[in-house]
Amino acid sequence: MHRLDPIAAPDPSSDAYELDLHEVEASIALVATGAVSSVVIVGLREPEAVAGAGAALAQQAAVGFSMSHDSEGRATVTISRRQSPRTR
Repeated sequence: MHRLDPIAAPDPSSDAYELDLHEVEASIALVATGAVSSVVIVGLREPEAVAGAGAALAQQAAVGFSMSHDSEGRATVTISRRQSPRTR
């Protein structure tokens, strides 16, 4: 079992970008350590603003990052284990 160190909570006065990025970073840590296989984040305040940084952090951690929008335009971010290529 992997050890998951606590992630410091952002200051309550942090802006929306910092709060959203913190959510993404925490989710990446959970998936990268194997604590969970995936995390779906809903309700981010500025999802498009953190998408680039989130994707880069996910790539560094070797986990997947994707963003989709529901029929009403709300963004959902999914952090997940990458699928290994199938051998033939």
